[in-house]
Amino acid sequence: MAEQPPMKRSTTLNDLPNNLLIHILSFLPILSAIETSYISRKWRNLWHSLPFLHFDATKFDCNYSSVPEYHQRFAEFITQALLNRPTTIPLRGFRLTFYYSFNHRHRSLVSSYIRYALDCKVDVIDLDFDVVVNNNSDDDDNQKYGESGSKPLYGFHLCDLRNRSVKRLSLCRCELIIPSNDRIRLESLRDLDLWKRKFRVISESLRFLHLRFYFAVTDEEMESSIEIRTPNLAKLKIYHFYVAHYTGDLSSVVEADLWFTEDLDYSQKCWSSAMNLLRGVKNLSVQNKWLRFMHSKIMSNECFELKSLKHLELSTGFTNGDILGLSLLLKQSPVLETLVLDYAYQTEADGSFFEKFNACKYYFETPSSLQEVTLKGFSYTKAECYLLVLFTTQELPLKKVVLIPATVGEESKSGPIILDPTSDNWTSILASLVATKLMLRRV
Repeated sequence: MAEQPPMKRSTTLNDLPNNLLIHILSFLPILSAIETSYISRKWRNLWHSLPFLHFDATKFDCNYSSVPEYHQRFAEFITQALLNRPTTIPLRGFRLTFYYSFNHRHRSLVSSYIRYALDCKVDVIDLDFDVVVNNNSDDDDNQKYGESGSKPLYGFHLCDLRNRSVKRLSLCRCELIIPSNDRIRLESLRDLDLWKRKFRVISESLRFLHLRFYFAVTDEEMESSIEIRTPNLAKLKIYHFYVAHYTGDLSSVVEADLWFTEDLDYSQKCWSSAMNLLRGVKNLSVQNKWLRFMHSKIMSNECFELKSLKHLELSTGFTNGDILGLSLLLKQSPVLETLVLDYAYQTEADGSFFEKFNACKYYFETPSSLQEVTLKGFSYTKAECYLLVLFTTQELPLKKVVLIPATVGEESKSGPIILDPTSDNWTSILASLVATKLMLRRV
């Protein structure tokens, strides 16, 4: 009888290399990753090697009868997890989404978690305390966490980062505590993301700064200021960070994104103050507030020019004031190559402010470097077609026009339309766009 070949043993998860198993665990919430590790003796300590630890209270699944109980159980879970993970194992990122309260224990707990991450030579720290428990309990502590109630700020000491390895720091609802000399050198930090705070930024190594969600309420806050002295800063994002006075040096910034609520009177002052520091930017995404900006007090005795701007994304409407503002902007951008116009909703206040410009005749001093114009949300309106005429009747015409039709619901009416303004039949193309508009009206 012929000898039977030995049966091949089927491959199981235990046969996979540890680095692959760790990669699989990294896709699970931290609680699930730890629980999964205990399924097999071989896996028991695998979660220790996870490169990122994210303790997220919004994804912590447990039964609880009150907010304090939920806090306690979540905090106990974090404490036990960190006690069981050796600090000798490097950690790339530590993120904490936590219901920080007035309870004095929370201060010491959060501080101990941060110290643990720093001891592990962490690269990224992300702290988010802007979360609310969804609970119907009527206890006093729960009321402190309601959206309508006041919530405390965690005091983050910047001096804790001195001589540390942290390269990226993201803070939401944190009070930044600066040393008594009001100055600190953060040699390793490259990326700073701030939510709902204002302070003084001084760093020679910072590369990316993101300022988000600071709303001025009192008269004192209305005159608040932020000083930014970061000689190597390359990228800046300001999103609803309402500070009246932006000061410092932003000449090194090459990419900037500014967004302020349109219908706030205070927003123009904040926008103008920040924009005035960005004269060396190469890539800019911004709202069309140029008409008021160029005629504001901040510009009364200065000649503003964006000498390095090559790519511009402009959120704009097509009122007379918007087109005048666009004309001024083009005049101040001598090396602009690509322009993206994204339609924005116009308020009644904007319309009334620009009524006196109704009789104006426009002429664009298009920079000779301009190669391409894109119109997002294109709806075949008269204003849009007129804008195309303005752009394509210059002495140095564009090489490319891209029209991205407006969306209906979540879907676009059609794909992008790419046009060549240098073609001999460009006049016919414009006529067909107007005809399409008329046909859409009939429908």
